[in-house]
Amino acid sequence: MRKRFFLMLSLVLSIAVFSCKSQQKTTEDVTPPEPVVEKPSSQKEIIVQCPADMKKVDVLMAQQLEDVAETIKALKPKTVVITGHTAKLNSEREELAAVDKQIQLIIGYLDSIGALDYTDVVVENKGASTPIADHSDIAGRNLNRRVVITLE
Repeated sequence: MRKRFFLMLSLVLSIAVFSCKSQQKTTEDVTPPEPVVEKPSSQKEIIVQCPADMKKVDVLMAQQLEDVAETIKALKPKTVVITGHTAKLNSEREELAAVDKQIQLIIGYLDSIGALDYTDVVVENKGASTPIADHSDIAGRNLNRRVVITLE
């Protein structure tokens, strides 16, 4: 009984091995992988999420901005582009005013800790024109309320 089992097992294995080896490879099967080329990026983007009605830089945002300041000081960019975004809930004028307030508070804080010394600062107010999520739900609106800090 054992001899038959091992004989059958060896027969099945030999058929499997020979059938795999005898299969011809076509040019479609043997396509060389494309080389992965990483392009060096001269820009770094940092996203700072903002609360719905930002009146001041709170403790959590202050810690986040401290990290941003360390990055700015370490990389020493020529230009810091600060782009503000918001959720679409109010009139366009109110949205732009809310973004202006966010940007002013963030620039004021970064400037007060010396992060913007020796760099040019460019400010852009996009309002609700370039959302990254749907405005119809709370989670999407929270993602859309942001300031993107680009180091160039």
